[in-house]
Amino acid sequence: MSTQSIPQDRPNLVCPKCDDQFNKGDMRSFDKSDYNSFADDFACPSCGDAIHPEDALFAYFRAAPTAELSGRPVRVGGFATVGTKELDVGKTVEESLIGGGALDIDLALLAETNQPPGQTIRQLQGVTLEWYPGPQEINGVIVDIAQSSDTEIGFIASDLNSSSSTVTVAYNVLIHRSEVPQPPWVTLLADAITHYHRGQGLATFSLLFSAFENLLSRELSRTLRAGGWTDNPITDFLERNWTWEERCKDGLKTVTSKHFPTQHPSLYQDLYNLRGTRNNGIIHVDPSDSVADIDIKELKDAFETIMETMIAVNEMCYDERRSLN
Repeated sequence: MSTQSIPQDRPNLVCPKCDDQFNKGDMRSFDKSDYNSFADDFACPSCGDAIHPEDALFAYFRAAPTAELSGRPVRVGGFATVGTKELDVGKTVEESLIGGGALDIDLALLAETNQPPGQTIRQLQGVTLEWYPGPQEINGVIVDIAQSSDTEIGFIASDLNSSSSTVTVAYNVLIHRSEVPQPPWVTLLADAITHYHRGQGLATFSLLFSAFENLLSRELSRTLRAGGWTDNPITDFLERNWTWEERCKDGLKTVTSKHFPTQHPSLYQDLYNLRGTRNNGIIHVDPSDSVADIDIKELKDAFETIMETMIAVNEMCYDERRSLN
């Protein structure tokens, strides 16, 4: 996994109008009392235009290779700290997190590395690392990362059977400001990624599709609202287009004039197959059968299919919302 193509040590927000990426300090000025207030107050710090945080998040997703997104921050305003560190075996080292305010760790990944200690995210650009959730055994040392306070993380190096007094590890810690509210689909996606890195296919499959379905309904609702619709007509519209298939086909065609299967035939087929695996292999399993065994390749394909589908849905709806302004 390449560590970056668009910087991930800055917030995962890119203005879809001027293409500038946010800085960490930019998040301090927005109203974070609740998600609606946050979205209403949100604007690009560079061009000053009012934008929606989810559109800025999708602009970031589009700027990064889809295969990398499972190791990147996905919560709104999230960022990563990536580097290499030499640890004394048998000791815990605490390190301050830069970002301002209380922070939450979303995911902590580790990798065995031959890189020298002290490498930064910029120096690791282009280096391929195999990330795993902690704890991880590296050369007879059990290494883990834990949050020790709302501004610090601890690197833990426990001696298992090591002949060395130090061990060097690569780390990738995904972080977001605690007070930044999140839409439901982002919470579901972040949980799916946690299960993904732990190889828990059953939970990953279900959470991924839940994230997609929530995002799909939100994109339809936001676009209808941008066109002047109010709550009750929007609710009636979603009830008439109840299933994910109806919303991908008739729903999106009504709202954006674009029919998803026509626009993205291979992607729609992949999504349809993924839904079939979830329904027939996990949820509606025949009493005589076993629950599906989801292997690593299936997990990777499922994650990339869902991400590409969500990106495509946002792009179609964002283009329609922009045309209405």
